[in-house]
Amino acid sequence: MSEIGLGKIIFALLIVSLITYGEKGGETKVTIDLRNIVGEINPHIYGHFIEHLDRCVYGGIWRGNDFNYEVLALIKELYPPIMRWPGGNFASGYHWMDGIGPVEKRPARFDLAWRTTDPNTFGTDEFIKFCQLVNAEPYICVNMGSGTAEEAANWVEYCNLPAGASYYADLRVKNGNEQPFGVKYWGLGNEVYGDWQIGHTDARNYALSAREFSKRMKWVDPSIKTIAVGCDDPQWNWEVLRIAGPYIDYISLHAYYDHPDYYERVAAPLAAERSLKRLTATILAATGDNRIKIAFDEWNLWRPWGLVSALFSAGIFNMLHRLPKDVHMANYAQLVNVLPLIIADEKGERPTPSYFVFQLYRRHSGPLSLKVDVESETYVSRAWGGEIEVPYVDISATLDKTTGKLTIFILNRDKEKDRECAINIRDWQGKAEAEVWELNGKDVEGDVEVKEKGKITITPTFKYVAPAHSLTVIKFQFC
Repeated sequence: MSEIGLGKIIFALLIVSLITYGEKGGETKVTIDLRNIVGEINPHIYGHFIEHLDRCVYGGIWRGNDFNYEVLALIKELYPPIMRWPGGNFASGYHWMDGIGPVEKRPARFDLAWRTTDPNTFGTDEFIKFCQLVNAEPYICVNMGSGTAEEAANWVEYCNLPAGASYYADLRVKNGNEQPFGVKYWGLGNEVYGDWQIGHTDARNYALSAREFSKRMKWVDPSIKTIAVGCDDPQWNWEVLRIAGPYIDYISLHAYYDHPDYYERVAAPLAAERSLKRLTATILAATGDNRIKIAFDEWNLWRPWGLVSALFSAGIFNMLHRLPKDVHMANYAQLVNVLPLIIADEKGERPTPSYFVFQLYRRHSGPLSLKVDVESETYVSRAWGGEIEVPYVDISATLDKTTGKLTIFILNRDKEKDRECAINIRDWQGKAEAEVWELNGKDVEGDVEVKEKGKITITPTFKYVAPAHSLTVIKFQFC
């Protein structure tokens, strides 16, 4: 299997035989400082999210009474670090006891979030097995809409306590799982700031409840990490942090973007960066330190299709590389069939364009983020609340000290023009052969192709022409 290829599976989605490059824009000056490490990148920023919504679980991951192993094969190629479940809005009405035990005895329930009947054939045990099969860390979101703190604490017992320790631990054993699941990450509800949510409330009441939920859950297992509901509202976040701060480990942010204009869509990651920085400032102001980290645990475009969605996703990852000290988790919404990375339908199982962005970043990012200075021509975005100066060229760089490899991710947002990048790598003297991958396509609304471009020679100062509307990955051993 090649670095990006999927073995013998060839998808019509990816057939792009010729890529037409445009005229050159102004030169972009780039400085990468090997001694200036911004922080350690938590691999959970490349995480995923599945919800009982439409055909994400049923008809996507789960088919009949078993997994869709063709979908699982595609998921494994993403090396998923963490998986959030069961929602999303669905979580606010989900009672976990409905989804355990013999399948034939599980009750079907009407789901008020998405107004459909859930058969409960995919529950906690199936989710944990799914995570084990794809080698992902499980992240469970508890019901703080119609649920109780006792119910949530019992769920932690079921998942994490050893056999013989409690009724719920022994219930897990009875259901065929002797060993604890060891679920470390637990979300304290979902989007209860919105009236679309079961359990909609204000910040103070949510914070008081979240404090009680987290306290009782951690009394069962003190090693768990809890994630409180945050949003793009500093007043909400301030109140939650002020009241629940000592009891939580993360606060979340959800962000979805939609606009008909190409340039506004690829600018949206900078709006996300602004929101995340504002949340970081609120954490510091409300708590006096930065112990609490951010889980950006739902993000996407509302219409994630075509090359433009792939470039948007690349912009998100470059942005997250700049914020490694504060954002320790991010989850793409969603993995299968709903705003998806993978489609599974009557035509078969196949990836969407952003799937390949996840592959490129997950496979080639190093664990350390480096300081990158970029002087690029810009345009102005006005779609996301105030003007944002958007560089046509956006670059992040990562370092792996163990292997001595440096990876440079070059996003050219320019729809029409190639952009020549003059790249200076500080504190390195030498020459190296670099591998190069390029993601691009004929049409920004169309399909994508990832090409291995062969090797180029890298020196401390070199030039690279980033094609219009493209992502380029350059990786080489510098020592």
